Amino acid sequence: MKTINSIIIRGYRESGKSTTIREVCRKLEPTKVCSLHLRKKQIAANEKSIEDIHNGTHILEVKGKTILVVAGAPTEQNVTITRIFEICSELSISIDFIICAMRSKEIKKSFATVHEIKKISTLIDPFYTCKIDGDDFLKSDKWKEWISKIYKTINDNLF
Repeated sequence: MKTINSIIIRGYRESGKSTTIREVCRKLEPTKVCSLHLRKKQIAANEKSIEDIHNGTHILEVKGKTILVVAGAPTEQNVTITRIFEICSELSISIDFIICAMRSKEIKKSFATVHEIKKISTLIDPFYTCKIDGDDFLKSDKWKEWISKIYKTINDNLF
């Protein structure tokens, strides 16, 4: 069985988890981006762009590797990370890496994202988001350093 590595982008509601994930995915330069419809248990027929990575679940192809991107926290999607991974297996999607958003506090019963992700992968690091003030936060040095740090972690553990 192959080793799957993962990271968690953790933060409060509206703290920039999905924006962080989208920008990291942009930096990864995927050759393919698809949405995964969890309820229908199918991959969207049409490919998406990086801009479509906001909430929800996506599959990226990067340099021949497949990345499961859970940009909307499992509690927000009302589907556990275990179930999301099972759906990928049912669809014969071989995952090489997982990027998963997570709320700082999971208060919904039956959700234990950290515990579950450790059962299906090696959790490298949780990254904690914090809101960067200002309208141009995407241009700030703090933001660029943050994205670079996460990108480097993924790159070092995927390739």
